[in-house]
Amino acid sequence: MKLRDFLRSTHTIGTAPTGNYGGYRSRPSVRFTVDSAQLAERILCLGRYDGPINATLVESRDFWRGVVDGDGSLGLLATGYAHFGLVGSRRLLEAFMIFLRSNDLAAKMTIRPDKTIFQVATAGYTAEKIVYFLYDNADVALDRKAVAAAEILAARDARLPAERSRLAQIADWYQSGESLKQIGSRLGVSGVTILRWMAKEDIPRRKRYGGRRPTPPTASRHPRLAPS
Repeated sequence: MKLRDFLRSTHTIGTAPTGNYGGYRSRPSVRFTVDSAQLAERILCLGRYDGPINATLVESRDFWRGVVDGDGSLGLLATGYAHFGLVGSRRLLEAFMIFLRSNDLAAKMTIRPDKTIFQVATAGYTAEKIVYFLYDNADVALDRKAVAAAEILAARDARLPAERSRLAQIADWYQSGESLKQIGSRLGVSGVTILRWMAKEDIPRRKRYGGRRPTPPTASRHPRLAPS
């Protein structure tokens, strides 16, 4: 309906049965078809099938939100952390990765084969950041994706105060002299995890004094000759 209203069309929105497309079993869906040479030519010029995708589209969060609305997945895992994924052609996902990297959102995501197409996926903080960037205060979005995004952002907002309190406690313990290992034991995680949390929040490390003791000089390999 939103697309039809945007195009100011009166064409009928029909239904499509369950099918099998390239190894994917689709669910029942709806279909909207418009016969327009002008619209088709414009879509082709923007790089829908061949050549580079229009640079303005690659830079647009609104464009990528539309792509995710159609071929993406997002939601909350059983652990309470967010997950995000997008499937499509390698060409499309390479452009998406350019968009993510230009907005410091790519982290360690890579493009991986997925049956006959490709996918990118992530979870946790990176997924939250992508969802926030695409859907926060969005004027237009697919309703069910907008609901999933709102759930992810609500869960993040509920978790942040507890995380801030934990980081403040870590800073207090650390500045009072406890080691990373001791703090990790308190919280049930490794010292490396504590260090990563501290780095993420710019908690300064303590000044280190001294260092390794100098290595004593090694004895000569040749025995001292006895006086003749």
